[in-house]
Amino acid sequence: MEMITRLCNQSSLPPLTKDQIAEGNMSTTMSLAQRENQSLSTKIENAIPVLMNNVCDVKWSANFKHPIKDSKKNLYLLPNGKFF
Repeated sequence: MEMITRLCNQSSLPPLTKDQIAEGNMSTTMSLAQRENQSLSTKIENAIPVLMNNVCDVKWSANFKHPIKDSKKNLYLLPNGKFF
């Protein structure tokens, strides 16, 4: 886990859409300084879709639904109605 965290911190990926990741299009309007100044948690969140696209099975990825972030609680809502 520490290795993944260090990689996320050093890569400082911008927020990318699923289509950008599938096409290999990593273009963004964020400067390198803005990307480096993101919080570690944001860097990890931005890296997860890229990891999923490159590591997970295509069938599983196609059926996976990303959790939706609740704007009031600033937490993700799971299909079972619980937040994380």
